[in-house]
Amino acid sequence: MKSTDFLSIRDVSREEILELFRIALDMKADRSKYAEALKGKALAMIFEKPSLRTRTTFDIGIQQLGGYSLYLSPAEISLGKRESVYDVAKNLERMVQGIMIRTFAHQIVVDMAKHASVPVINGLTDYSHPCQAMADFLTLQEVKGELKGLKLTYVGDGNNVAHSLMFAGARLGVDVTVACPKGFEPNVKAFEDAMADAKETGAKIEVVYDAFEGVKGADAVYTDVWASMGQEAEAAERKKVFRPFQVNEELMAAANKDAIFMHCLPAHRGDEVTDGVIDALEFGRLPGGGEPAARAESHHVPADEVMPQARQTALIAIGGNSLIRAGERGTIEEQLANAHATARSIARMVKAGWRVVITHGNGPQVGAALLRSERAAGEVYTHPLDVCVATTQSEIGYLLQRAMEEELRREGLTTPVMTVLTQVRVDPEDPAFQHPTKPIGPFYSKKIADEKRRLLGWSVVEDSARGWRRVVPSPEPVEVFEESIIRTIVDLGMIVIALGGGGIPVIARDAYVVDGCEAVIDKDRASALLAAGLGVDLFVISTDAEQVYVDFKKPSQRGIREATADEMQAHLDAGQFPPGSMGPKVQSAIRFLRAGGKKVIITSYEHLTDALDDKAGTHITP
Repeated sequence: MKSTDFLSIRDVSREEILELFRIALDMKADRSKYAEALKGKALAMIFEKPSLRTRTTFDIGIQQLGGYSLYLSPAEISLGKRESVYDVAKNLERMVQGIMIRTFAHQIVVDMAKHASVPVINGLTDYSHPCQAMADFLTLQEVKGELKGLKLTYVGDGNNVAHSLMFAGARLGVDVTVACPKGFEPNVKAFEDAMADAKETGAKIEVVYDAFEGVKGADAVYTDVWASMGQEAEAAERKKVFRPFQVNEELMAAANKDAIFMHCLPAHRGDEVTDGVIDALEFGRLPGGGEPAARAESHHVPADEVMPQARQTALIAIGGNSLIRAGERGTIEEQLANAHATARSIARMVKAGWRVVITHGNGPQVGAALLRSERAAGEVYTHPLDVCVATTQSEIGYLLQRAMEEELRREGLTTPVMTVLTQVRVDPEDPAFQHPTKPIGPFYSKKIADEKRRLLGWSVVEDSARGWRRVVPSPEPVEVFEESIIRTIVDLGMIVIALGGGGIPVIARDAYVVDGCEAVIDKDRASALLAAGLGVDLFVISTDAEQVYVDFKKPSQRGIREATADEMQAHLDAGQFPPGSMGPKVQSAIRFLRAGGKKVIITSYEHLTDALDDKAGTHITP
């Protein structure tokens, strides 16, 4: 093998897979030939997810090859919490000759392979299950002979098993059809990668939304549990959605007469498969040789028209003020309690099946950071504004990540959460740099403000007769530098916290160097840019009010439940939404929709769940 690690089927070529199959069959025929193949070698087996078959096969397999295995449980490792992936990798590489890891996030396996000098084997992640697919296709070869030209239909959730089956089929020339409910398709990148590989072998990779349509002409029908480990809280709802995708005798009768049934186990009998199917030795037509019942016209999507998102994705923009309420000092304890209130609503959204990107403001926090920097100037170095934005991204990201992880656990979910430091490019020629308007930091007397202007070159203005404040430019966001990183993390099934405070404002000096600048970027405008770039299904702007109002705080006040972008633009042009409050949020909603977005909801975090059920919030569509 060219690669010393085995993280994905895509790590090996068609020729390497077939050679591994040849060795496996030879080993099955005469194990004694390989009894000392791994003599004196030790394999560390890290199990963040428990398993009967994975542990047994690796444990027995390494022993039959003359080696040793060491089982490491979650309590002993606790990756990323008790010890970092880097530390575990660097310690184990000194003691063992190989590492097998069965965990949740695929990035953990990638990082383990990056840091360890010994081979790393992916025993399972939420994205990929390569060893399972290798065993399955070896079985298919043993039963059917020549693989090229066969058709395998996977019925159920477009999960890690589906990904690896697509990868293997594409490599080996086996057509793979994934039959699943809408909203549960395979990861879009996994699908695209499989399609790219299939061009070399002529395999057909497709997604359909009708199980009977999917199994037509199938030589093998494959399924998996409807709710994987970590999705137990979703099991009841998933049963309703997946019921038409049960592999039963009627469905098997619609496949080829000599089709075989496959399951990666454990099986939930009566859910994804019936006893009659899983316990049968062979499958033909329906009892008595009858034809399967007629089906309604299926909702079939050809490979080149597969849905662009594996699951619905939402970007939720929350304000910095949501962490510091009116009347609060803004202590860490207060901010953390408020973060939990917001995270609770988002966790329910994740439980309902949404993939989520969280962005946030930092107005009060960046002001506090500037004040701390200024008052400590005689003792320590000061922070320029871009560094203050960066520190508040870390501070708020930490609080939100803690809160999200705890609230997800309360919902029975183990979805990983990651905070991403985010830079946003602005145009140095933006007119905002010539006309600073955004007040930041504390209030000063006129005397001190004039001194700041003279010594530091600040722009200062009188603010509502409360004193003088520094004002800085608020340029338009042009590019979110970390957009591709955020997309990759979302594709891995993780929750991302990013774009804090609208992003760290930077100016590109050339193709290689960027400089921070003294500016702040509007959080909602930057969030709209990122939402459009990611192609999310829903952009949620969190605010203090349950919905957007016209004639706000007037006797004629009325809420807007539904509106189009043009209707909101008309209200905006009529002066309904002030620049300092609702105006930027409505402008950002319109920008997102005119950039190809599908839907925006403006509401408070307390009403987020109801808003998703169309019971609250302002819903804006193109």
